[in-house]
Amino acid sequence: MQTLNLKILLAVLFAFITASHSLSAPIVKSKGQGWVVYKAIFGPKKEDKDAAIRVAMDNALLRFEETLSGDRAELYRRAQKQNHFRDVNMVTGYTIVFDEIDKKKKRYTAVVEATINMDAIEKAFRKLGPAAPDRSAPVAVPKPAPVAAPPAAEETYMTFVFVAKELASRETFKLKDTDITLRESEKQGKQDTKISEDGLSAETNQKKLEASKLQTGGSTQQKASVRQYRTFTVTAVDNAVTEVLASANFEPVAAIDAGLDVDAFKADFGIGNDISATTRRAAVALCRENGIRYLAVANMEVGLPRIDAASGLKKVTVDVTAKISDLAGKFPKTLASVAGVPYYGLGENEEVARRNALNAAAKKSAVDLVNKLRVKGVKP
Repeated sequence: MQTLNLKILLAVLFAFITASHSLSAPIVKSKGQGWVVYKAIFGPKKEDKDAAIRVAMDNALLRFEETLSGDRAELYRRAQKQNHFRDVNMVTGYTIVFDEIDKKKKRYTAVVEATINMDAIEKAFRKLGPAAPDRSAPVAVPKPAPVAAPPAAEETYMTFVFVAKELASRETFKLKDTDITLRESEKQGKQDTKISEDGLSAETNQKKLEASKLQTGGSTQQKASVRQYRTFTVTAVDNAVTEVLASANFEPVAAIDAGLDVDAFKADFGIGNDISATTRRAAVALCRENGIRYLAVANMEVGLPRIDAASGLKKVTVDVTAKISDLAGKFPKTLASVAGVPYYGLGENEEVARRNALNAAAKKSAVDLVNKLRVKGVKP
């Protein structure tokens, strides 16, 4: 009984830690190295070691910046340019993983593992304004327009439909073989004539020889397998997406509140990788009718569970294809998209791994989409 209670306690603690991490910026660590040449005879002083550690932390931050790519690299560069990191401690903590004193060269070297201030980085991303104009070419200055009163602040609404699906059944077909046989034959004969002794009669005998040749061939036909999916929506997924959109200053609207037919989305994704034209037109019309400018749609395909080689836990992968459309113009315009990006989750059993994978996929794909909007200068 005590063992069972301990397992339950550990499971609850694991779930609490997972939920806590999902509500804050991820913890990111980066290693860096620094060294100083000291002057003291008997070894480096404390200020010498502190100086080397500061250099190592700066190097760790630089190495972290080099890992950024795509949209996040562009956002980080823009945040630096707009001085959003001024007077901010970009490294919130560190651990010395190695240090060494070279008495011959009188040099102290330190290697640290630094904790990057991701909260400050995410806050800076949320404050970003549109990209600065390109100064390489002259920009025409328009004539000043009459000054009008600023419009009243309006909320920028975004509704979303994130549909998860997993394989329910798969029907496969045997190979169909078609054999073709060609038979070719040739007959040859030899005729002998025997004449009687008196020359009045003759007897003819004919010997026949038959040779045959067999040629085979054909083709193999494979019929495509038929897959059937079970589609569903998850409250935790909707909550994760809502949190990301709200933190980016959008006004998230639940699909049911926007009047969207979620069952139509689920039915479409159950047989394909996108929604039908009918479903899309209906959703766009309802969004415009309710003053919702942005529509986000995601297809989340849940893979089969397997064992993670590193941890021994169950591992589930979720592939996400998603896009955000701007409905303000005459025709909807795709502003941001992710295509087939895999995310994964670990757990002590298949259900936990599946839930963690869906939560990670929802949150990270929503963050990726928002970052792409920021790169384009789209702000709520």
